[in-house]
Amino acid sequence: DIILQKQHIGEYLRTAYEKTSGEPYFGLFAIDSPVIVAKDIDFIKNILVKDFDKFSDRSFSPDEGVDPLGAKSLFGRKGPTWRHLRVKMTPTFTSGKMKKMYYLVDECAQKLTEIIELESVKGKPILVKETMARFSTDVIASCAFGVKSNAMTDPNSEVSIKLALAFFVPSIVHTFKLRVFDGSIAIFVRKTLWDNVEYREKNGIVRHDFVDLLMQIKNSGEVIDDNENDHNIKENDSLTNENNKVKKLEGDDFVAQAFVFLAAGFETSSTTTTFTLYELALNPDIQNKLRHEIITVLEKHDRKVTYDAMMEMNYLDMVVS
Repeated sequence: DIILQKQHIGEYLRTAYEKTSGEPYFGLFAIDSPVIVAKDIDFIKNILVKDFDKFSDRSFSPDEGVDPLGAKSLFGRKGPTWRHLRVKMTPTFTSGKMKKMYYLVDECAQKLTEIIELESVKGKPILVKETMARFSTDVIASCAFGVKSNAMTDPNSEVSIKLALAFFVPSIVHTFKLRVFDGSIAIFVRKTLWDNVEYREKNGIVRHDFVDLLMQIKNSGEVIDDNENDHNIKENDSLTNENNKVKKLEGDDFVAQAFVFLAAGFETSSTTTTFTLYELALNPDIQNKLRHEIITVLEKHDRKVTYDAMMEMNYLDMVVS
């Protein structure tokens, strides 16, 4: 029923979860593979922290010959190769890096505001899910690929169309040699990204986006430190030298990490913002309280939506969460 989309996997898991009330975990089959689903918080902590070295690999296994971008992304890597790449990528997600990138998100948000204002005067309902999907596309295209996709203003833009993708059951991907990332999308992203990199290197352009950070790893093997210790991880030398000869990001190893932004960020961001707006529409009292907080905090920040201002909006964080 799940594969045929007669039942959502979330509904199936909720039913199984409720049937095993009081148990720390339960088992099920993913087609022909036995799977354990952890419920108890301490049990989960052991898997994710204490015993993580036994559970680090995902079941997701794209075939590198068929889907090189999927296989070379953080989603597809395994063992020491995964850890090496994870260590390389972790410094790109510090708060300092996010602050420098925030202006790109704000530019997209300003455009979103203009579009909603124009649509609202027409007196017709706004398709929130579609609008937030386009907004997410523009943000990811700007931060991860260094291009303006114009998905909000032009739903038929090339980037908007190319960034549509789907995930499959891991065993089906492996058995039937299916691509997580369609071949035409891969070709498009490679060209877009490498053209962008070449232009930046030739003209000395620094944008403080994710592409800049990837270029640092590509050229020097690491991200330039901005004196932050909040998320930095020290590498184990034995893991960087064994089973992983490439210390710098090159070829599809480089492109795949930008691609993973799309896989991790598109649906999650667009769905979260969609449901947040939906719940705010149903609860005007909460909407008014949130609006009051936003206005109050912005008054302290010269009426500018900045990263630091966002961090002060505690009620906003509660609403989104």
